[in-house]
Amino acid sequence: MNDVCRNCGGSGRERCLICDGAGGKWREIEGETEWEKCSLCWGDGINSCINCDGTGRV
Repeated sequence: MNDVCRNCGGSGRERCLICDGAGGKWREIEGETEWEKCSLCWGDGINSCINCDGTGRV
């Protein structure tokens, strides 16, 4: 595990795969628009890299 991960460039983080880094989406609920946080990143827009498991190295 000495090589830098090509997927995240060594940061150990990557854009959320579900919200594409937005952190969530706008939804209309009962006539009102509300921001709904992403269920995977909980609004951060980033997650641990799936290639290196967040270590930055492979």
